[in-house]
Amino acid sequence: MDGIIEHVVHDDDVQALTQLSAGLSVVVRIDRLRRAQLSLSHTASHLVYLGVLEVRPDAIAETLGCHIRIDTGRFDFGVKDRFTLGEVQDIERIANAYVSRRSAVLVCPHERCADARYWKCEEKIIPCGGTHILSTAPIGFLQVRRKSLGLGKERLSFNFDEAIPDIDVLHA
Repeated sequence: MDGIIEHVVHDDDVQALTQLSAGLSVVVRIDRLRRAQLSLSHTASHLVYLGVLEVRPDAIAETLGCHIRIDTGRFDFGVKDRFTLGEVQDIERIANAYVSRRSAVLVCPHERCADARYWKCEEKIIPCGGTHILSTAPIGFLQVRRKSLGLGKERLSFNFDEAIPDIDVLHA
């Protein structure tokens, strides 16, 4: 997909930048397995987000942050009312329904801003420029848990122990 691609240099490699000059050829290596795992986790996070949107739409505007790792992810919310066990179960059920339907995932450029992207799954659209997998199927069963972070702060974390990352089926 056309547009600007931003590369972030890891802190350990910043010193190496002093050896570069304009016009010099460089080689960029990507750990394809790690990228596939993060793409799978990132796509899984959108499914959990869709569950929250349906069950607790009030929490979406109060999202404090999101963290994605290769084997898990989490959302933090600044909400007055805690997530109930039933709500967490409903969020998990909704996310897993997308997985069981093996829903296609599309990443498309924004029609008015070529460098902006959005994620689409079954008519649900989320602005997002991250990497994703082509289908929800490889995610496998998602487990969602709730944790209180103190008064007015809730965390929903998720994992997907049955996931099958595939380095050959990634969106950019």
